[in-house]
Amino acid sequence: MRYIPSVPIRASLLLFALCLVSLASGQDRPVGPVRPPANGASDDSKRKGIYLRYAFERLDGYIAEYRIQTILRQSKRIVLSGGDKDARRSGQGSAVSTTRQTYTCRFTRGKRGKSKVHITPTRLEATIEENGQRTRSYDSKKNAHPPKGLEALTLRLNKTAVLEVNRLGFVKRIRGVKAGMRKAYRKNFHRFPSRELTIGKGWESKTKQPMPPFGNLHYFTTFRLKEIGRTDEGLERYTIKAKLLVTYEGISPTESSKLEITEQSGGGHLIVDERGLLLEEKLKSRVVYLIKALAGRERHVVQTETVRWLTSLRKVGEEDE
Repeated sequence: MRYIPSVPIRASLLLFALCLVSLASGQDRPVGPVRPPANGASDDSKRKGIYLRYAFERLDGYIAEYRIQTILRQSKRIVLSGGDKDARRSGQGSAVSTTRQTYTCRFTRGKRGKSKVHITPTRLEATIEENGQRTRSYDSKKNAHPPKGLEALTLRLNKTAVLEVNRLGFVKRIRGVKAGMRKAYRKNFHRFPSRELTIGKGWESKTKQPMPPFGNLHYFTTFRLKEIGRTDEGLERYTIKAKLLVTYEGISPTESSKLEITEQSGGGHLIVDERGLLLEEKLKSRVVYLIKALAGRERHVVQTETVRWLTSLRKVGEEDE
């Protein structure tokens, strides 16, 4: 009987946790005609267009605090060609990973259209359940050392990275952390299009996620401006819808095995104000893929839900209320 190649559940948790977070990176293709930016702000959502920009120089001296929660659910079921029920049961499994992180962003004025953002993760909570049983949990405020298997999640805790970000969201420079940790910080900013947006118009983003030994998953995200409104402070607020498409490209690890995406769905929204400050982000995805071989097949279902929201914005030196 031929071996059915498999991606372990624990390894897949980390792989697919990157799925929605990586929407912020990649190469963007803006949509819409070019015109000079309009002066002033308006509540009229039927006007010709708006320009999304990170104007963090207007936040010089402020600290924003965020919470982000990611729930990752994965299940696996093996169906053997020979119909061995005992083997089929042993091939079933499920895992749920929940992480909650708190981090701060301190803004300082930069030069030549760049702003500096000082990002510091301050708290991490994580739980992992396998087959309905909680196997590991961690809270950085209560536990000095994480349990085995969660050490990698704490590497950035209480370490400040200084990012130079231009007005379109391109991170030009990162200081304060090791090179291997910089990729994660770049994903804090969506890349905005250089052209104007009108209601219903937007841009596209493409990213690639390696999935060894099978090949690569490609994530295509379409962003569309849905609504222009006002915050309680009188600033313009933009609601942007997101839709996700996943494709697979690669070769099978053996001549008799094959990976195929059979079902997928995904999307959500993000809300930013006229300064580019993220107010809220909600993203969900569901991907079903099959690994087929002569011995049978594996069916994997992976669901991810990510929510990020602004909890406070205050001047440096001010205490939380």
